[in-house]
Amino acid sequence: MAGGGAGESETWAQHRREMLGAILAREDTPCPACGYNLRGVRGESCVECGSALRVGVVTDSARSGPWLVAIIACSMAIGFDAVASLLMLIPIAVSLFVAGGPPIQAFAMLGLLLMLGVLSAALLVAILRRKRLYHGPAVRAQWWAAAVLTAAIFIGHLVGGLLIVLVIA
Repeated sequence: MAGGGAGESETWAQHRREMLGAILAREDTPCPACGYNLRGVRGESCVECGSALRVGVVTDSARSGPWLVAIIACSMAIGFDAVASLLMLIPIAVSLFVAGGPPIQAFAMLGLLLMLGVLSAALLVAILRRKRLYHGPAVRAQWWAAAVLTAAIFIGHLVGGLLIVLVIA
């Protein structure tokens, strides 16, 4: 349905349908779902894909791309840290039974990986909770924030990896 909500008056719903018809009658407007040119379409759905259409208020700064890049960067870091930590647990567990206990360096490496994972998870939670703040600035600033965040996560893990190498040596 083209209407906005359950409590919407029929007069307002009719007004929205008329606005949609007026816009589609005079402008080349792509379908948000499939990209089909909706100019001249009469009705409340795309003739190509059947998606429901409605008139609404939008903003250019509410782009999901930069926000998703930030979420993916944090999620990948968490996944990497979890896998690396689990892989570290295998030699630690084996050395408990075979060698009389793991070396202290193994616990240092595991601690570093867990710390990086917790920091990445905290960053992910902050991004998810502050979505509205993330969408506030202009799109270019959002992409810069996503790039800086991704670089910071990469550099943090690079430094952590170098510390692990130094601990092993």
